[in-house]
Amino acid sequence: MSELLQNWLNNEVGLSTNVSNFEKDFSSGYLFGEILHKFWQADFEQFQNKNSHQAKIANFKSLEPILKALGIKFNATLINAVMNGERGAALRLLYQLKMASERSERPVLALQASALEMQASVGWPGASMKVRQARVEKLTRKFELEKHKQEIVAFEMDHIEQAHVEEQRQIHRFSLRERLRQNRAAKDEWEARGHELWQENMKVRMTRENEQMRFSDKVLRTQQEKELTLRRQAAEEVLKGTQDFESGLVTLGLTKTKEDVIPEDSSEEETDSVEKLLAQTSKVASAKELVEALQAKLPTGQELNYEANLFMRKIKESKEAGAIARRERERRRRRVLVEQQREQEMLEENQLEQVLLEKLGRESIEESAISYRSWRVNMFEEVFVRNRQARQQQYIAQKRADKEEAG
Repeated sequence: MSELLQNWLNNEVGLSTNVSNFEKDFSSGYLFGEILHKFWQADFEQFQNKNSHQAKIANFKSLEPILKALGIKFNATLINAVMNGERGAALRLLYQLKMASERSERPVLALQASALEMQASVGWPGASMKVRQARVEKLTRKFELEKHKQEIVAFEMDHIEQAHVEEQRQIHRFSLRERLRQNRAAKDEWEARGHELWQENMKVRMTRENEQMRFSDKVLRTQQEKELTLRRQAAEEVLKGTQDFESGLVTLGLTKTKEDVIPEDSSEEETDSVEKLLAQTSKVASAKELVEALQAKLPTGQELNYEANLFMRKIKESKEAGAIARRERERRRRRVLVEQQREQEMLEENQLEQVLLEKLGRESIEESAISYRSWRVNMFEEVFVRNRQARQQQYIAQKRADKEEAG
């Protein structure tokens, strides 16, 4: 059907513009006026070849009375569909115009009324009924025009409302985008802050580990120094005890001193040493006396017990002092570790509290913004509803007034 209509318009009708796209070419209503001018001698000067909204409305206002006189259904819905370029709307209207052109009916009401009056004056049968009908149509014509006017106004109001709704939709879309951008920025900021805190924590951890290593090295060096001191003291004690033991042997005459050692190279010295040795020997007459003399030089059991107890006491005191020192070092080390752990836990708790407070603050701000936007949208909706109700009441009142005037 579209090809037949296109051939009819381009070849038979001969419009000023070659039709290629029905929806786009006929959306302004100018070509419809040109068709009416060619077939029914409509006033073509009032049509405007423009694509503005006001020009389109004016063109379709001029088309309405002629199309209705031709018996073509023409209302605000069809006007809106043709103006918006909906598919098939212009084709349906063109098809009805083609059918009307083939019937070649002239829909001018004034001509019909004059013809009917002429019939009435001649006295044709049924002329009075037709005259009455023509008068009724003439009286109702202004109501039809007012109806059309109200439909056009309603269409314009609907268009304005749709534009306002679209604007609100764009505002809502922009607010959503802005919210997403703010959330993304907050997330990036939170991640950057977390990375900075992680780096700071790693620095603190490295510092703490270095301090622990230095402390451990210091404790180890102190222990090594103490062990060396204890070994030195033990060595000195052993050396001193050995010297005391040797001096005791010398005192008892069981050994000789270094000065008493006789060199082998000098015979005189050997003689002197022999004499000294003979002088130091006990002069006894029998073996019994020798044993008694040796026993007299040896220390008694009580002295030996005293020296042994004294030596053991020193060893015990040294062990106890070492154990006490170890316990004290262990106690200090545990206390330092506990204090470090407590400080670390307090630091982590403070950081967690700060992060939670920042997050709650951001969420409260976002909730306030969302509540404000939802309240604003609700207020807009209420205003739309009230405006629509007010217009509906105005339409009802106008219709009631028109009915009263007509009655």
